[in-house]
Amino acid sequence: MRGEYNAPVRLPSSLVPVFLVVVGCSSSSVTVPDAAAPLDMHIPAPTTLGPAMTLANCLAADASFVYWSDSTPAIMKVPVGGGTPAQVAAGGDKNSCVAVDGSGIYWIDADKIMKAPLTGGGTMALASSQHPLKGAPLVAAGGFVYWITDVYGDVDAYNGKNAVVRVPTAGGSVQVVVADLTGSPGGLAVDDTNVYYSDQSGVFARPLASPATSIPFGTSTLHGNALAVGGGHLAMNEIAGVGSGDVAVFRLDGMMRTVVSNSLAQPLAVDDKGVYINGTGSLERLALDGSGATLLATQPPRAVALSASTIFFTDGTAIYSLPR
Repeated sequence: MRGEYNAPVRLPSSLVPVFLVVVGCSSSSVTVPDAAAPLDMHIPAPTTLGPAMTLANCLAADASFVYWSDSTPAIMKVPVGGGTPAQVAAGGDKNSCVAVDGSGIYWIDADKIMKAPLTGGGTMALASSQHPLKGAPLVAAGGFVYWITDVYGDVDAYNGKNAVVRVPTAGGSVQVVVADLTGSPGGLAVDDTNVYYSDQSGVFARPLASPATSIPFGTSTLHGNALAVGGGHLAMNEIAGVGSGDVAVFRLDGMMRTVVSNSLAQPLAVDDKGVYINGTGSLERLALDGSGATLLATQPPRAVALSASTIFFTDGTAIYSLPR
């Protein structure tokens, strides 16, 4: 198939910790072959939606726009069909994420969690006196905005640790969701039933309903794993040492571990077709059954957002789209 190969994937040096061991939670495993084939570079170019200058490692998208944190700094959007980018709001943390749901756009500005309505108008602070962990994800799901604090956030019961917290998108009190994170977390995702997170002790799913007993996806000794959730799967990097490890996919119950790459990469997104990564300076999709990778674009992706029909991504200089 044109664009497919089984090349090893390299993790950027900035994402590789000193040491980490991750153990899968199921005996079922598929191993990716190591044999490589020449890349077929004759692939359709992605559509350029508009220029961007972003340092963030996440994008947000809805049916009408793609949103991001620009390094100017400002919160920006561009139509999903392309056009002139427009400013949603000035300011914001240039390295932070933007989230979106049916009622608003959300972002971090210093110690505040901010909201702007989709229809336009004034911005508001949903939470103040917070200490969001720099560079950590921001997630809008189920009528809440979720983020990770450092130990000095303005909420009790942290016990001297980082925490996953949330605030209603309509406004209200900040709530602690997970108060027992160990060390600096490396990932955060939320769906209808669970919050998924990683810290120095592993990767976990914590039910949003009580009783909230965590489901482990692996164990680690030093660093939180990058992760992505979607299409009924959790994808994560499993780091065995400096520059070594793999990318694995699990069912959302923590079972059916499948190795989809024998080399490290950061999962940027996952759906029912595969895991989207920055491979060797290109956008690649790893097959969920571990059978190989498909080259999607030659631009190196910093972040990926998925809609029902489209892949949106940025290399830091522009916003692009590809059909899924």
